[in-house]
Amino acid sequence: MPEAPAFLDVLRGSGAGYGLAAACVLGLLVLRGASPDPQIRRRALIATWVFVLFALLRLPLLALSPTTGDLEGKAAANPAYQVLDVISLAVFAYALIQALLLFLVDEVLVRRFRIGIPRILSDVALIAIFLVAVMAILYYQTDLDVTGIFTTAGVLSLVIGLALQDTLGNVFAGLALQTERPFNVGDWISFGTFEGMVADVSWRSTQFRTRNGDLVTVPNSTLSKETFVNHSAPTRVSGRLVEIGVGYQHAPAHVKRVLLAACAEVPQILEQPEPLVRLKTFGDFAITYEVKYWITDFAAMLDIDESYRTLLWYVFRREGIEIPFPIQVQYEPDVPKAGEERERAAEHVLERLRGVEFLSALNEDELRRLCRGTQLHDYYTGETVCRQGDDGDTFFIIDDGSVVVSVTKGGRQEEVARLSSPAFFGEMALLTGEQRTATVRAATSLRLLAVDRDAFRSIIVANPDLATSMSEILARRQVELVAKHAALDESLAASHEETSRQILARIRGFFGFRTEPRPLASGARSAGARP
Repeated sequence: MPEAPAFLDVLRGSGAGYGLAAACVLGLLVLRGASPDPQIRRRALIATWVFVLFALLRLPLLALSPTTGDLEGKAAANPAYQVLDVISLAVFAYALIQALLLFLVDEVLVRRFRIGIPRILSDVALIAIFLVAVMAILYYQTDLDVTGIFTTAGVLSLVIGLALQDTLGNVFAGLALQTERPFNVGDWISFGTFEGMVADVSWRSTQFRTRNGDLVTVPNSTLSKETFVNHSAPTRVSGRLVEIGVGYQHAPAHVKRVLLAACAEVPQILEQPEPLVRLKTFGDFAITYEVKYWITDFAAMLDIDESYRTLLWYVFRREGIEIPFPIQVQYEPDVPKAGEERERAAEHVLERLRGVEFLSALNEDELRRLCRGTQLHDYYTGETVCRQGDDGDTFFIIDDGSVVVSVTKGGRQEEVARLSSPAFFGEMALLTGEQRTATVRAATSLRLLAVDRDAFRSIIVANPDLATSMSEILARRQVELVAKHAALDESLAASHEETSRQILARIRGFFGFRTEPRPLASGARSAGARP
């Protein structure tokens, strides 16, 4: 038997050995009480009881002699003492290795320094070090042939490997999963039709907790062959898509605003990244919108989606937005009700027309005739209503929303005005047929009342005095716009009186007046900018 190294003497029940065991037990008890991880607390308790077992195994050795006499009276090793000695040393080695791994790996590296160490690797390290310690104990404490033990272990490993191919496949698959770490305990994973939270990863299998609270065990070899999605990586922020169908009668810009505003009312929906709304499809009976928002609590995904959909019902009801039924509907119009709605709409248009100053010379009958020729146009944010240099014969009144008026000079484009309801623009194109002198774009979702030349011609031809009052107002508006141009080109200049005469002449020529209009009036006022 080779001479035992000093560390075995320390472990063999000496004062230093018992002191080391006591220190380890105390440290394990403190660790068990302080650690928030239930796995660490459980393993610390196991290691503590193993140290207790070591102490209990050392007690019988106090009553046994290490040697005994043979038939010839010579001293020989006591077999009982030797067996108990080897077992107690192996138990102490296991407890000591377990305690060191708990302190150094689980508590220091993993918990304090946030270095991810797979549990399987810790288990492999524990077994490997323990086997080396057992071999050392057998080599120094017994007369056994350690080489023969290795040979026998190799043969047994081959037999066991052939008999447990599936189990070993799961073990190595689990080792690969823990080494690559495509997911961690607590992550939400989906593969195929399955979805669940990773509850534990062991040597043979991975356990998942479903949304119903059920525990599902998946063999590691099966999981390693699947293509899965980790909803908790690289961050806990996960996007959600919710589709909603809305009736065709509602303007998309308005619906998008309502859908985005509803996102802000659900606390679990993040402000950053900002929610998005897309018009997805034009269906048979509805326009389908897709709302994308981000959450951090994937476990509450269904509850958050439900809260958002429930909120939408109340918001849509207040806003008068219809969620159509997926059926074919035969409409039988209520003639009296439809007539009332048309009257209300016509009265609204008349109010807008009365608010246009250069139309103040029209009497009520002429306004109603002009109202019948007025059309309603809707524009989306950013759309161009008219472009500088284009031909035009339409005049616009802003019914809802706002526009940006800009002019281009020398390759430079500059904003000259922002108009909102009830401002108007395009009157020069309507009255003189000249090209657009500015570009107008929708600054928001926009609704315009449009009056074209055909609707206006019969009225202005029958009332030549209207051309005179309008030319006065339009001259003032044109002079204001020229002043804006002058900021880009100082050579531009024009007098109000000269401009009035020029506009009046163009109106008469455009509509073919046969009578001389009355002299120009003064004091007219307007609002807006003339494109």
